[in-house]
Amino acid sequence: MKLECLECNPCPHGNVKRHCVNCAPCPHGKVKYYCAECTPCTHGKVKRRCADCNPCPHGKVKYGCAACNPCTHGKVKLECLECNPCTHGEVKRKCVACNP
Repeated sequence: MKLECLECNPCPHGNVKRHCVNCAPCPHGKVKYYCAECTPCTHGKVKRRCADCNPCPHGKVKYGCAACNPCTHGKVKLECLECNPCTHGEVKRKCVACNP
């Protein structure tokens, strides 16, 4: 997806623009894309993370479902250490050293 591409939408801070707190801030001190107050659903959550607003057929949030977003290791692709490793031995998106 072009909006998620670091090469197509880079920011000077080394992030994708819409995921950078400096380039896409909200008045609540968060990245607007992740702020429940700026992008709410009727359930008080961030719309894309709400199982009621963004369901999969398995009763989970679509992006967090291993059946809808599987990797070859049978896990949710974003959570798989083998698919998304960092140099510190963690899942890249959860690594404190990679994501200060």
